[in-house]
Amino acid sequence: MVNILIAEDQRWTRKGIIEMIDEELLGVGHIHESANGVEAIRQLEAGPVDILITDIRMPGIDGLELSRHVMEHFPQTKVIVISGHDEFRYAREALRYGVKDYLLKPIQPAELNVALEKIVSGHQMDKRREDQYHRMVLRQLLEGVDAEEAEPLG
Repeated sequence: MVNILIAEDQRWTRKGIIEMIDEELLGVGHIHESANGVEAIRQLEAGPVDILITDIRMPGIDGLELSRHVMEHFPQTKVIVISGHDEFRYAREALRYGVKDYLLKPIQPAELNVALEKIVSGHQMDKRREDQYHRMVLRQLLEGVDAEEAEPLG
């Protein structure tokens, strides 16, 4: 199950994004909300967040600062930035922070769900690789091969 956090200062926009998310298709466990970057950081610290959807402009800690913080402290969390500004400098800075997608407002449900689906499928692929690696190491340990000498899988 995927946990999503939406950081957006406009309540009606947050609620609209929640309504757009195809929870069944994506296998969503929980969708959390925060009205600003400070609240978002508290929620990131409180529990696992797989995907953060953040507005680029919020009072206090904006979406770019929040993305930088996520990259530094929660690298497993994938970020989608939403913005009403089609400015290259914002997109370029977001890319520096490892943002997975940059969506312009008004957000289209199909566009949002495609972005989320890409992240979820990548997350599932990473999980399968990790499980496969753990099985290989366990097998090698049971067979008496030193784990440090084990060849990692592709």
